[in-house]
Amino acid sequence: MKVKEFNRKAIIAVVGKPNTGKTTALKTLISNFPFENKPEYIWPDNDSNPYDVVCYGDFLNYGKMIRVGIATFGDMVDLQNKEMLPLITQHHCDVVVTACHNYMEATGNTNYNLCQIAQEHNYVLFSTSIIRTERPNYDSHPQFADLLKQNETFLNNVFAQSIINLIRELTK
Repeated sequence: MKVKEFNRKAIIAVVGKPNTGKTTALKTLISNFPFENKPEYIWPDNDSNPYDVVCYGDFLNYGKMIRVGIATFGDMVDLQNKEMLPLITQHHCDVVVTACHNYMEATGNTNYNLCQIAQEHNYVLFSTSIIRTERPNYDSHPQFADLLKQNETFLNNVFAQSIINLIRELTK
């Protein structure tokens, strides 16, 4: 069976509970992404190493130049609108990958907000998660900290590659 080509703009929401590693996984995606040039950072606006980042860049996929934006935070609607939305409205990203909480209460309905953004700007919304359910507690088991960090790094690299593959398929 031939798979129908998908050639629409997309938001990929990396969904999960707070403090489960979504930001770390997305930072791994940024460092592994095959951008043509160094990505442009719009948050922060300097070279510091903050916890959260928003960036975009271009990469060549099946002979087409595709613009991809990545926003590590998605915990609050106002941050989605202020920092992530410009990836669509100002920087014209074909695909945006962003973090999002997996529930619709208490944090301003970040899931609902992404649905509205996708619909308003004619993007398809995909939801996925990182490749683990609990972030390791390094402090409670210091004797295993190195092993747990190696496992987390490995899984984040696998996650990053799977998102890159998804973007390649979506934009071919």
